Amino acid sequence: MGYNLDIVNPIENPKWDDLLLSSEGYSFFHSSFWARTLLESYNFTPRYFARTYENRLSVLVPMMEVNNAPLRKKGGVAALYGHERSDFRLAHLVARFV
Repeated sequence: MGYNLDIVNPIENPKWDDLLLSSEGYSFFHSSFWARTLLESYNFTPRYFARTYENRLSVLVPMMEVNNAPLRKKGGVAALYGHERSDFRLAHLVARFV
């Protein structure tokens, strides 16, 4: 069984928070409000790896792209989300290798 993950910027998706609220296990730290706060405060660019199933999130790996001029670009994992056990394992794998 293959998994397709989309890379989402929650700030650019006007329906992101509605999708988030319709899913179980969400947190404020997954919201577009938090992503905007990190963008405006630290210039972190949100790159969320997400998978939806039946119009709900089944996997979410929220990452922030950190661009420090003298250093290379890096990604940092925020809070992982997996609806099913296998989805949570997938979220951990993505976070480990990104």
